[in-house]
Amino acid sequence: MSALLAVLFAFPAVVMYHRVDTVVPGDRVSQRLTISPLQFARELRSIRRLGLHTIGIAELARDVALQQSPARAILLTFDDGYSDQFQYAFPILERFGDQATFFVNVATIGTPRHMTWE
Repeated sequence: MSALLAVLFAFPAVVMYHRVDTVVPGDRVSQRLTISPLQFARELRSIRRLGLHTIGIAELARDVALQQSPARAILLTFDDGYSDQFQYAFPILERFGDQATFFVNVATIGTPRHMTWE
């Protein structure tokens, strides 16, 4: 059991986001999935204040392959490929020097409120 616990605690926390937007959506579900760019920046500052750093999937995969634990790491993910992720979240990540993994649903590319191929 202790070996299993060691493996479970060796992996970084994963924080999943959906929307980072300046517009507050009208429906309840979208409201729960959306934070403001200001709130997102605050959360990145909090991550730093806690002594954590963000990593990407490639770094996590490398550490797993080498059987290393990513020290003080957190993995940020974005789901669904909303256009506000690129418009607001990506520049904030760049400004802070942080990483995130974006899971883009290719079936929704080019549809309203989603990323385009460009």
